[in-house]
Amino acid sequence: MKLTFFSDTHNRHRKIKFSSGDLSVLERGLALESGFFRNEKLLRIDIPNPKQYNLRIPSGNEAGASSIFWIPGGKLPNGMSEGIIDVQNIDLDNIVIQSLN
Repeated sequence: MKLTFFSDTHNRHRKIKFSSGDLSVLERGLALESGFFRNEKLLRIDIPNPKQYNLRIPSGNEAGASSIFWIPGGKLPNGMSEGIIDVQNIDLDNIVIQSLN
């Protein structure tokens, strides 16, 4: 099963705007280890109805979950909400993809 981390549009948009393109600012804002986005393509993917893809609170055992920053309850250390969804059945015609770097 393939999973991806998910956050609400308002908080995600605010973090991206605040970072002004500085990926290290995004890393901190998303509670990721320094350098997480280095040499990686970063995409913003908007999914209109994430509940149809089994939206749920992460367990901390997902690939990419930080053993340093992860806390239970679906919240990042900065208080921003996060969740995970199953991505294998997403209809690509119903999503919007934007490159961030």
